[in-house]
Amino acid sequence: MALAGTVLSLNAIAGGNDASNKYASHLKNTFANAQFISWKTTDKYVEASFSQNGELVSAFYNLEGDFIGTKKNVAQETLPMKVKGALQNMYGNYTVTELAEFVDADNDWNYFAAVHNAKESRIIKINPYGDITTMKRTKIK
Repeated sequence: MALAGTVLSLNAIAGGNDASNKYASHLKNTFANAQFISWKTTDKYVEASFSQNGELVSAFYNLEGDFIGTKKNVAQETLPMKVKGALQNMYGNYTVTELAEFVDADNDWNYFAAVHNAKESRIIKINPYGDITTMKRTKIK
């Protein structure tokens, strides 16, 4: 998923070592109700995707097996008022193609959105106060 790759700018993870035991143990202990777990390793992170309480969630881990955070897709209607207002004010003329809530290991919350219009596509980060940062911008030809 493009948004997940942009959300996380991490080092590569080597499988089959203490790191893999560490993140598997963390997942089991932290997300005890996780079902249908699937693992994906990229050159930047390890992602565990699973269902918990009826929601699809992804947990991310770095090279050393340390927990980075969780991501789940959310509907625009469920956003906190400041986040929703900032998105509408700044990108009201864009189409939102993906919207995710990311909670890091320190329990800091941010939202990431993939948006586009006829001229460009962007991946943006919105903090709980409604501040927006462009993470990636691509012109559409």
